[in-house]
Amino acid sequence: MAQIGGTVTFKISDRSYTVPVDEAIKIKIKGFKRNVKMGSDNIAHYSEEFVPDSISGTLYLTPGVNPDQITNAENVTVQVNMKNGKSAMLSGAFHSGDAEIDTKEGSMAFEFIGQGRFL
Repeated sequence: MAQIGGTVTFKISDRSYTVPVDEAIKIKIKGFKRNVKMGSDNIAHYSEEFVPDSISGTLYLTPGVNPDQITNAENVTVQVNMKNGKSAMLSGAFHSGDAEIDTKEGSMAFEFIGQGRFL
């Protein structure tokens, strides 16, 4: 098992539960990503792509965690509390991407996108 990096709390349908997460949580802060385009004149240009706030990583499937409830989640609050005391929260969030379960580790990948606050 990977090292525990903190906890994530999901508030889904007026139910709240907290599960441990590994140390590789990724938090993206909204903004614009610049994609480089090389012109025929050998001058670099770029286009911008909007990147929303998101929290992704791996959570451990402890008793009481329902993977279906997480993957079908919409309009939920997700808060990550890291070991260093920092936290990040998404409101109005929804689950995005694949929800791959690792049976060896007893874990599941997750990604939520929403309106972020990073504390």
